[in-house]
Amino acid sequence: FGLKTASKGLAVSYSLADQNEKVESDNDNSINTTSLQSENIIGKIPILDFGSELPLCQRRTLRLRLTNHSAIEAKFSLNIKTFAASSVPTSLGNSLGNSLRSRSGKIMGRAVSKSRGTTATLQMNTVVPKRLFGDTHEKRNVFMSKDGSDYIIQKLQAAEDRQVLANGEGVAFLAHPGNCVVKAWQSVIVDIICFNNMPGRYKSELVSNVDGLAPTKIPIKAKVVGSPLELSRNTVGLDMNQENPSLNFSTSLIGTDVVHKIIKIVNNGPVDSILNWHVRKKRPLDADLVQLKLQFDEESLFQDKEARRVTTSILPHPNLSTPPPFQVCPYQQRVPANSYASFRVTYAPNRLKESEDAAVMVADSEWVEENSDVVSMKLVDSKSTLSTVVSSPSIAKSSFQASVDSISISSKPVGDKTKRESMKGFLKLDLIACTSRPALELDRSIREDGLKLILFSVWSTDIDSNTSSLYKTITFTNSGAMPLNCELKITPPFQVAEVSTSTEISASVQLDHVNAYHVPRGEKLTIKIKFIPILNSQKGLDINEVLHSTSKGMFTIKFENGDEEHIRLEATVLRPMVEVQPAQYDCRMVHVETKSRIELRLCNSTVVPAKWKIKHIPAPAEDAQIDDPSCWNFESNEGVLHGPILPLSLENLVLPQGLDEGGKRKPVSIPVYFAPKKRGK
Repeated sequence: FGLKTASKGLAVSYSLADQNEKVESDNDNSINTTSLQSENIIGKIPILDFGSELPLCQRRTLRLRLTNHSAIEAKFSLNIKTFAASSVPTSLGNSLGNSLRSRSGKIMGRAVSKSRGTTATLQMNTVVPKRLFGDTHEKRNVFMSKDGSDYIIQKLQAAEDRQVLANGEGVAFLAHPGNCVVKAWQSVIVDIICFNNMPGRYKSELVSNVDGLAPTKIPIKAKVVGSPLELSRNTVGLDMNQENPSLNFSTSLIGTDVVHKIIKIVNNGPVDSILNWHVRKKRPLDADLVQLKLQFDEESLFQDKEARRVTTSILPHPNLSTPPPFQVCPYQQRVPANSYASFRVTYAPNRLKESEDAAVMVADSEWVEENSDVVSMKLVDSKSTLSTVVSSPSIAKSSFQASVDSISISSKPVGDKTKRESMKGFLKLDLIACTSRPALELDRSIREDGLKLILFSVWSTDIDSNTSSLYKTITFTNSGAMPLNCELKITPPFQVAEVSTSTEISASVQLDHVNAYHVPRGEKLTIKIKFIPILNSQKGLDINEVLHSTSKGMFTIKFENGDEEHIRLEATVLRPMVEVQPAQYDCRMVHVETKSRIELRLCNSTVVPAKWKIKHIPAPAEDAQIDDPSCWNFESNEGVLHGPILPLSLENLVLPQGLDEGGKRKPVSIPVYFAPKKRGK
């Protein structure tokens, strides 16, 4: 008899799988080496390309399908040639069984299969009893919201990435699982994960070792973009919600000392960096606009109609070449790997005028490589995502080996140190500051010639009684953007009687000076001013000067930067005036047994109440006259005359209706009787 045998070798293929693709078992045994060769499905090895815009510090996973196209069990061992991960993340280790339950195959130490009667098993060595009460759920469910859960996941992944990238090469590739057994006619999907914390172009190889086949090298490449250098958010005045982060110096007073802020640059990468800062003036949005000024001459319109009546002129642009009032120190510093460096940014307020300043800080970075090697990979372009490696005797094996050699990848070192591209202008920080004059807003004032004026009006009759008209209470409000320190000064005949603030905190914070006070932003400063009248001699003064005497003073608020705010003080002392008519009266001849009646008219034309009293003034001694005050009888010897009363010359005028309903505007009449006496009685 004759015996005829057919020898079929091991055939496996590699292809890229979709993220959500499920592995389906091949049970019809329709794939064999003959059909593989006839259909010419032996193609090029796929390229594991993680993309040219891989964000920094973000994981990315590609799925590689390993397919066994033969009836022989295939054992795979996957290794990363360069940039291999230092360890396997804990999260991947815990989810290993769950992530591969839907896959066929056997993963070293764990049985995972979809068909052929093999099931996935997970053994637990210990049994944890369920407690009725405890805080276990609190530790697991600290954040229940989506944002909170994402935040916790990011922190856990960041800690895992630091362990995986402990080799300090900036990138790490991990094949998960690294070893597996693919049964006949089955497929296994392996995750190829890229971890990174440094920008750059990276190339490596995934070496697949299959028992009975030559090693297969699958190229890996990734371009990581971004910067591991970032601004620390723990900076006062830093706003990260804009397109470019901004550092706000708030408002400073004119002439004050420089203001500084400390910023920190955190290096999350494994390589030291030399950071260089450049400060330049920020170009305004309307810097390229032309400002045109038009002027119209009205006089030439009537004088010369042919004359040009409209003149044009172009206003000059602001000078952008002047250096900005910002400085950074040091402007160059080394930022260690996985550490930070501090920089001092200062702002010098304008000493002459108010201004709004803006600038931009631009950072350039150069990487400092020490004892690091760079491996450059020469890749062959691949248009096919499926490749099959066949192990068969004689001619089939040699032809297959030739095809494999034609797509092999070679790696050659190009230097002893890794060369990374420097980053120009990778970080921009807007600087914003403004300079203003200190000011306290007065609640009430009368403006005159640009100065604030506080008026006092005092009656001379109330000077000795310490009445309320001698005091004025004024309130200042700090409506600016920063607290103010000020000193109070006042000139006689005025004095500061009392000072208080709106809150106890600001009242207790005083400076070393006796008359210096601290006014927080939005708080009020209440000052009580007293007027101390000085009664001078009225001899030789005009009647108007006697009735209205004015005293002037100045209240000064001096701020810490040297600016002063002046408030004029003006006090008027009003005096009453009693007018009597007739000033002289001749009773002529009066019998000693009769009386003569006289009517005196009293008038007070001022607003000050006049207290009057009749008092005898002895007349000069003459032989023809007898001075006897007992001959005169007044119905009223004293009283108070309230004003203002119409002058006596206008008492007969008719007043408008309602102006003097009670008759208080008319002069007061006082009857006076003269009753002469006999001589000696």
